[in-house]
Amino acid sequence: MARIIELSSIDKQYPSGSQFALDNISFDLNSSEILGIVGKSGSGKSTLLKIIAGNIDSDKGEIYFLEKKLPKPADLLIKAFDRIAIVNQDFKLPPRHTVKENLKYPLRRMSRDYQTTRVQELATKLELTAFIDSMTNTLSGGQLQRLAIARALASDPALLLLDEPFNQLDFATKLSLKKMLFSIVQNSEISIILVSHDPSDFLSFVNTTIVLKDGQIKEKGNPEEIYLHPKNLYTARLFGFINVFTTQELNGFLISERQEGNYSIRPEYIDLDKNGYASQVKNLHLFSHYYIIEVVGLNKKSIFIARHFMDEKPKLGDWIKIQINSKFLFPITIE
Repeated sequence: MARIIELSSIDKQYPSGSQFALDNISFDLNSSEILGIVGKSGSGKSTLLKIIAGNIDSDKGEIYFLEKKLPKPADLLIKAFDRIAIVNQDFKLPPRHTVKENLKYPLRRMSRDYQTTRVQELATKLELTAFIDSMTNTLSGGQLQRLAIARALASDPALLLLDEPFNQLDFATKLSLKKMLFSIVQNSEISIILVSHDPSDFLSFVNTTIVLKDGQIKEKGNPEEIYLHPKNLYTARLFGFINVFTTQELNGFLISERQEGNYSIRPEYIDLDKNGYASQVKNLHLFSHYYIIEVVGLNKKSIFIARHFMDEKPKLGDWIKIQINSKFLFPITIE
């Protein structure tokens, strides 16, 4: 599989010079792969995308794209790299132009026949055919998002960069957009790097996940590994509810033979068990098709348990018995 892009030791300092927006960022991406970058606001996600796109300079480091070293954006007449397209959160679409005109613009140097064919192809792939003659300012948020992506794809990039692509979209629109993007990747050699502050947006969508904190890569791996086996508490909390127990607390659940330290487990791997530890229900958190039961456990500490709607739901104040599935207990660092 061909390597699309490789970043080596990318640094970017804030203007004050007292802090790094990005600090020693290194990774690579192959063709037809999707990379998700997640982190809290201010972690450096958008800055990293802009550096890859050639919109801003890094202070240090090198980027190789399609096996060629990319120049510094400061040395370019137009701050952008060929065959790398970026879709920003604000879309940057001309408001008084039709969908067709927006799609034709990146193709303006091509033949009319090619423009017509390519516009039809993109409108079909991104489900924009019904709106092809509509003005941009009449489109919904989901339609604008699809148009911005279609426009970015018009010039046939090898790498598509998406900044919070699912932000402010409803569930059905998110699902539809994910299917479209996945289909595009599967049927071409294009790769995607997308950033989000909410990893649930792409957990089942990406091949690899990178977690950023304060401009540094805290973790990198496949989504399942990072979700089930986060190495640090920052990562764990980005991906949802997490339970953390000390070795001594695990002993209270009759789980021993563990090295001294802290261990994490997701709520779905704590079971209701008539022979388990008695805990009182403190709260219920509803999440579409399931809910999180919050109980008071050892040392009056909250423990979170995930239950499907098909299961019997306890009431506030009820006493239930729980047991930890030790197979899904993993060491975790608390910083």
